[in-house]
Amino acid sequence: MAFFVDEDTDLVTATTLRDHGYDATTVQETVGKGTEDPDVRAYADQTDRVLVTTDRGFQRPERNRGITVLLVPGDLDGPAIAQRTVETIEYAETPGDLGNVVWLSEE
Repeated sequence: MAFFVDEDTDLVTATTLRDHGYDATTVQETVGKGTEDPDVRAYADQTDRVLVTTDRGFQRPERNRGITVLLVPGDLDGPAIAQRTVETIEYAETPGDLGNVVWLSEE
């Protein structure tokens, strides 16, 4: 499973996911900081990546169409986000197994 870390999420998230053996990239590394949300969604869709974000706007159907979104609490740091991500996807073989929007808990 591959991940796309949004610019509003701690960049250490991508590094930590990579350290766990996952393919992870960031908005800054690919489409560029300041890219509009529809283009972020399109990149995640085209590259079959799970979007990891704190942007709650992605819970709206028109903003998450065709992708899986992991919504994380804004107060978590990168390693905590990555750990919750790994725990959440542990038994999922594909992003489709997760559903459209998955809320990562704070605990």
